[in-house]
Amino acid sequence: MATEKTDQPGDRPMSMKERLLAQRRAAAAGQGGAESDGGERAPVAPPVPAAKPAPRPPASSAAPRASAPTPRPTPARPAPSEARPAAAARAAAPAAKAPAESVRAPRRDPKAVSADVQREIEMLRKRQDKWIIYGWIVAGVLILGAGGFWLYVQGRKTREAEARELYITTITRLRDEITSMPVNSIDSANRILARAEETKTTIQLPNGTSGPGWRATWVADIDSRIAGKVGAATSYIRSETERNELIGGMAALEAAVRDASSKKPEELAQLKRRIGEYESRAQTIGADFETRVARAKIDLNRAVARRLFDEAKAVAAKGEARAALAAYAKAEDELRALMDEAYSKRNQDAISWVEPLYQQCIEESDKIAVAAFTPEQIEKTPWVDVLANPEIKWANDGLKGFRAEGGQVQAIGSDPGSKREGVFSVGDLEYWRDFVLEVEFIPVRGTTKLYWRLGKVTQSAPDEMIVDPGNSEEWKAGQRYTITATYIGSTRTFSFSPNLEREDWVEPAISWRRQRVGAFGAVLAEGAEFRITKLRIKVLRGGRPR
Repeated sequence: MATEKTDQPGDRPMSMKERLLAQRRAAAAGQGGAESDGGERAPVAPPVPAAKPAPRPPASSAAPRASAPTPRPTPARPAPSEARPAAAARAAAPAAKAPAESVRAPRRDPKAVSADVQREIEMLRKRQDKWIIYGWIVAGVLILGAGGFWLYVQGRKTREAEARELYITTITRLRDEITSMPVNSIDSANRILARAEETKTTIQLPNGTSGPGWRATWVADIDSRIAGKVGAATSYIRSETERNELIGGMAALEAAVRDASSKKPEELAQLKRRIGEYESRAQTIGADFETRVARAKIDLNRAVARRLFDEAKAVAAKGEARAALAAYAKAEDELRALMDEAYSKRNQDAISWVEPLYQQCIEESDKIAVAAFTPEQIEKTPWVDVLANPEIKWANDGLKGFRAEGGQVQAIGSDPGSKREGVFSVGDLEYWRDFVLEVEFIPVRGTTKLYWRLGKVTQSAPDEMIVDPGNSEEWKAGQRYTITATYIGSTRTFSFSPNLEREDWVEPAISWRRQRVGAFGAVLAEGAEFRITKLRIKVLRGGRPR
């Protein structure tokens, strides 16, 4: 910083700041001086240096701002007493004026700052520049890092998309491959199963990696399609294996059927079950196989029926009436089933074979039954109270109401206009064959038809008795009646309670085409009501079907 020396010897040089302050004080003093009468300026005294910087004038001072230009001092007029030395003063004016002008404060630049401030500013600027550089470095690093991360994420997304597309393409090709494989042999079906098994949990991709197999895949229409193909292959193998087993075993079955007459009853029953299995699959194997099975079934059934009939004859020849009747019942049931099947299929060859044998069986069985079931034997047979026996089950269908409890049965037919008949029966599972049945009943209203030896259809029952209190003088609504029916072989006998005013009647020759075993039942018309108050039976020959 530049310095100046003052006039006083021994004083320290003035600093620039002190000089500026002195100039400001001089300018303030010049503004307050008085003018002389002669219009001359008063000489300006040279500034007196101060040892210390003068304090800054207060804001209310008349001194101008540091930034404002300093006005020139107005020259003071000399007093009268000073007239003589005016010339000297004027002569000295240039000399005095020079130092005054030399110390006049220059116009201060508002933006000018001291060297210390400049140094501080410079230091701050350097620090600021350094932190700015640091900031730019950090920003650059962050930008580079963000850019790198973005490139990494984009690359990863691209790789994942490519891997996803590769997996979808591979699993789709696998689906098309498996579903297009033919299923026309056991070997081809096994190839499907093998391919599906090796790709079930994991599949290999072309790029050397692996992915989830078809069973665990997230791609739609893969699992179901391949699983369906696997199911078809499995089903084909199973059916073909069974088919081959059936074809292979058919020859052995035919040989066993030809030798049926020498086999035991349990062996014959097993052969019949096998024939049933072959028959259920015959259509899927082929017409030739179906024909072979049908022929084997006919031969086996005939062999079984013939054998049962021969056994019944052999037992009857020994004079064992009850044992013979039981044996004839088995043969009769077997022949009846063959006859029903022959008529349902309209197989004239089968009808021609079974009808004569069935009629012969019935004739021989009837003779033994009539001889065995004498009035004395019937008297010894105990009654079974059907209404009180919980083991004998009732069945009903199409009725509006049915109740079998409290020692009686009440049945109500369907509503009038429904065009539907209702039916109930008892003894369907007992297969009553020869028996004496007593029924006590009350017709309440409407028409009821009674049946004995009732089978699956009422048309095959040997008897139908119509009870109609509304259209017949014989039957009275609300009145109690009793009918006792006796069936022995092809002979039937009916006896009636006195209020029916009917005589007992006997029919010794029931048609062999009629049902010879069955239940007791009734059919109710619309709006009819019928009650049974007593029902008991003496079972002479019965037994469940084999």
